[in-house]
Amino acid sequence: MVTIAIVADDLTGALDTAARWTRSGLCTTVMLTSAPLPDTPALAIHTASRAATAAQAYRRAKEAGQRLRVRCVYKKVDSTLRGNIGAEVEGLLDGLGFSKALLAPAFPAAGRTMEGGVLCVHGVPLAKTEFGRDSQCPARESHVPTLVASQTQLAVGHLPLEVVAQGEDAIRLALQGYTAQLVVADAVESEHLYALARAATHMPQPWLCCGSAGLADGWLEALGLAGPAGKPFAWEPQAGPVLVVAGSRHPAAARQLQEAQEERGLHLVHLVLDESEGGAWWSQASRVLAEGRHVALTTTFSPYRPGGETRAAALLARAAAVVCASVQILGLILTGGDTADAVCAAMDMTAVRVLGEVQPGIPAASGTGGQGDGLRLVTKAGGFGDERAIVDSIDFIQGLC
Repeated sequence: MVTIAIVADDLTGALDTAARWTRSGLCTTVMLTSAPLPDTPALAIHTASRAATAAQAYRRAKEAGQRLRVRCVYKKVDSTLRGNIGAEVEGLLDGLGFSKALLAPAFPAAGRTMEGGVLCVHGVPLAKTEFGRDSQCPARESHVPTLVASQTQLAVGHLPLEVVAQGEDAIRLALQGYTAQLVVADAVESEHLYALARAATHMPQPWLCCGSAGLADGWLEALGLAGPAGKPFAWEPQAGPVLVVAGSRHPAAARQLQEAQEERGLHLVHLVLDESEGGAWWSQASRVLAEGRHVALTTTFSPYRPGGETRAAALLARAAAVVCASVQILGLILTGGDTADAVCAAMDMTAVRVLGEVQPGIPAASGTGGQGDGLRLVTKAGGFGDERAIVDSIDFIQGLC
């Protein structure tokens, strides 16, 4: 029986939040298709709506809410406000039959703080960071209430830091006075998020908690489901080549690939958006993997083309499926949300079960269904992890750490 659920707008968002919960011994199944929901305590659905239209995002979120037969639902949003946050919160409220939502996108542990309604990344207003120049979903507004109000028909309110800093009781009292259906809350410390989660969870009427992985931790604790940390998950040591599929254009992803090339001999196969030469690339990747060496299929270093992300993800997914059909691999590392979603679909996976973390926010999982059944998986948002993230992921899949 499902006890709690996550609804995210992309696959890596669902996975990285679920990965944090494994610290409390809670393994989450992330659905990739509309197959019947499994009988599992923790479940995640991703709506693949970050780059969709607002109307599509609303509809998919509403359908996710209607599909879930559980009252404890967490709405995962991007910590840098990418996507249709307002439309998705509105849709999920309607699908669940809730009337109020609390949105706290801050994630202080990752440098995301919010004060005066302005979200900052390491002290810099969001729109002035590299996320404001994102090629697919640029963050053009740093003031969260303004941004969210432009995306929804809901009335939007703001809970200031001076109230949040007073703790759970003050927050609960303040929330009771809001007529707005969606309240956006400041937070500059992790404890602020924990206080927000406790207050929203213990309101007389149900409130939908919405935020990044930071608020998700506090929400789990507020529900009494955050148990003592257990022994970190690790796979049994096993030799075999690892295939990396990297579609993210984030500078961190490029550095991580180069580090793995130097440290683990990762062979980079650069794909460009010209499918006419695809056979040669796939043949090269299969040959190197058959030799027992690690390979990366990547468009990370390709010149930017408007609208190219979707095409790149599709090309990478087809390449990965062909390669995996021709040679046996031990595991997959998928970098970039669109890429991870496309590869899992191309390999006919129906779900993934999150087992642990390689680094904070970088989940380790096993695939279910299709070519990915039983395959060791690591997924990573483009900007997540330090320079050794792919090196550590390769080692983790081989059971070396």
